[in-house]
Amino acid sequence: MKHYIITLIVCVVAVLGCVIFFANARKNPENDTIKEVTVSADGTTNEQIKDITLGLNPSQQQEYEIHLKCTSEGKYRINLSFKERNNGNMKKFVNVAVSADGKSVYSGTLTELLDGGKDISFDSDIKTDTPTKIKITYSMSHEVGNEAQGTLSTFDILLSAQGTAVS
Repeated sequence: MKHYIITLIVCVVAVLGCVIFFANARKNPENDTIKEVTVSADGTTNEQIKDITLGLNPSQQQEYEIHLKCTSEGKYRINLSFKERNNGNMKKFVNVAVSADGKSVYSGTLTELLDGGKDISFDSDIKTDTPTKIKITYSMSHEVGNEAQGTLSTFDILLSAQGTAVS
């Protein structure tokens, strides 16, 4: 009976340890799909969002959000620049849609952003009480076949917000 109780306690501790480990792994900022960025009071902010890795299958999509917050309201020019980290060949199969507070600011392909040197630029009024939400959706059409199988794409996004804050 004593052996049974000890075995039961060891199993419970092991299960709890796994639960705690995986809960903390999910909280790691590198794994999160929401990035909080605070726009500096002087009106200039540069932030690098590193190592975004896409591993999509046909008909799948991945979404990321950037929440821009500020301490001083103002009108800002937002620029998103995409820099490829490896050529995983997935980029030619991926469509990208970007919206700011629900308004579309870009629709195109990942190839345009990574190979064409195309940046996404738009104006935004950033408020102190409500963050500007930039939503980036990466999707792969259901029509893509086996040629996309096993491909990945890894890149960084360089965000800049420039403008004049109003005190």
